Amino acid sequence: MKYVLECKKIAKHYPKLRLSEIDFCLEPGYILGVIGENGAGKSSLMRLILGGWQQDRLETKRIRRRQELTATADDELIEAAEGKIVVAGSDIRYHSEEAKQKLAFVMTDCPFSMFMSPLDHAKIYGISYDTWNQQVFLEKCKEYGVDVKKPLKKLSKGQCILFQLAFALAHEATLYIMDEPTGNLDVEVREIFLNVMQEIVEQGDKSIVYVTNRMEDLEQLGDYILWLHQGRQITFERKDVLLEHFMIVSGRESRFHEIKKLYPRFFLAERSFPDSREALIYAKDNRFSLPHRYPTLEELFYYHKLHMERYHESFIEHLGERV
Repeated sequence: MKYVLECKKIAKHYPKLRLSEIDFCLEPGYILGVIGENGAGKSSLMRLILGGWQQDRLETKRIRRRQELTATADDELIEAAEGKIVVAGSDIRYHSEEAKQKLAFVMTDCPFSMFMSPLDHAKIYGISYDTWNQQVFLEKCKEYGVDVKKPLKKLSKGQCILFQLAFALAHEATLYIMDEPTGNLDVEVREIFLNVMQEIVEQGDKSIVYVTNRMEDLEQLGDYILWLHQGRQITFERKDVLLEHFMIVSGRESRFHEIKKLYPRFFLAERSFPDSREALIYAKDNRFSLPHRYPTLEELFYYHKLHMERYHESFIEHLGERV
């Protein structure tokens, strides 16, 4: 099977973050949600995919040289990326230009010049794509209400995001990188964005990597989940399969404590309400008569954080031992 994105044994050491153990493949026609706490390495991984490793090598050499001139014995020097990233069959290490032709992106921090207009950007950067379609770009800007003649600094945050979306749709990309684009958007713009994402993957030959803290978006649209923690991949799994490994049980305080005494190791994390308690457990461990249901992705993320704060280990990584 030809994958849209292959990340094989990715590792990179930054001064304050070490990416490691990143290994997954994404098929065409799916939305991959990338989640994790702030600083987990989500945006760093996206920059590796988008920037290619030629750029990373040059930047690594420059930073290492600067650090070596001032480093103490305890300083950590930046290292070049290891592993392999392949976009729609093109290895970005050896065929970066081919890979970039197949990539499109929308970023929460707009990477385009804020002093140039959307039309200027299209004229200057559009020609770098073999499949660039100026008419599609102009039509999408008009549809989204983006003034193509104003500099980006005079557009709203939502309009800057929609300009990037119009630019991304104006060439025949195979993989779309969406790095927290809907974080501060109003409801109308966010709905436009989510609908377009759904239309992209419905074509069947394109996929989206969607970095977000909005779990409700992934509940609605996500097919796969890549979960990062402190630079490590703790799981890559279909969303529905991941959630089916767990259950939330709830009950009165007295009944809850009674069962917990009998099965203390089954309770991964819990929280209290005025008249009851609730806990997350592995689904296969549901051997007692408490009301139960599958968690939402947001609830799973919340309970995982509680568990990490208490035990300093990820229960997600132990799934293979339980199933």
